[in-house]
Amino acid sequence: MHLCYGVGAFITPLLISAFGVKSYFLYSFVALPFILFMLLTKEIEGPSHLPDLNEPDNNKPQIEMDAQLEQQSPQSESRQPTATNTLTSNIPLSFDLLVACLMMLATCNEGIYGGWISSYGVMSGVKIDQALLGFSLFWISMTVGRALIIPLSALLSTREQIAVLASGIFLTVALCNMFNFMHLYTVVLYGCSVMMGLFMSGMYPLTMSLPSSMGLKIKPQNTSRYVLGGCLGGSLGPFLAGLLMKSFGPSAMFFQMLFVVIATLCVYKKVVHYSDNVLFQQPHATASGQKLQEAV
Repeated sequence: MHLCYGVGAFITPLLISAFGVKSYFLYSFVALPFILFMLLTKEIEGPSHLPDLNEPDNNKPQIEMDAQLEQQSPQSESRQPTATNTLTSNIPLSFDLLVACLMMLATCNEGIYGGWISSYGVMSGVKIDQALLGFSLFWISMTVGRALIIPLSALLSTREQIAVLASGIFLTVALCNMFNFMHLYTVVLYGCSVMMGLFMSGMYPLTMSLPSSMGLKIKPQNTSRYVLGGCLGGSLGPFLAGLLMKSFGPSAMFFQMLFVVIATLCVYKKVVHYSDNVLFQQPHATASGQKLQEAV
């Protein structure tokens, strides 16, 4: 889904710059039959025969015997997951709000840059073709970055990936402000757009999966709060950026993004601290309370 989204966002401005605005409507009419075809296509049927769970399993007695032997072995205690690794109870609302706030800040900068970088170029005196090319470079970099997350996840944890990406966004925004001050607008449009796309690509999916990677049991209401935070950031960020650019000029978007990415790093640090020092201390407190009740 994200791959197709990035490809479409990359192709559209190129069509407009080459053939004009009317080409976008032509592109939409060409894509419409494919969309209708996918909507009207029946679901792909699964395998005709699924194993019956009620059927007797000849290996079940052996499996149960192996499990009993493993529990009796002295090394089994070291392999058993501790109570501090998972939280099966309801996630506190305060933690949900922190993750939703992190999601809001992550999508805020994505909406600001992706929505206003071409307008920044035009307002800075760059040709519209160059501005649209910078816009396309940003979105194709987003697509490439999301593909790179897959092998990167084998080397870094979700926490580490978010920390690296947020730090990269901070560095890129600082470079945007520097190049903008030096009036190197094409460097911002081309070089910084590639960097921004690569670093922003994984913020949304990784932030969404951050609670589950911490060992938390996520429910639909938790996910809905995170998505709501992302929607707020994706809508309020570009809206405020437009007002600031109208009042203070095109460079105002980079100052706003600098403030947002600093807030992102602070909230991310708070989320990790909350998870390590508050959420997973609850099982210890519960066990202590049970021992106290038994003593009484």
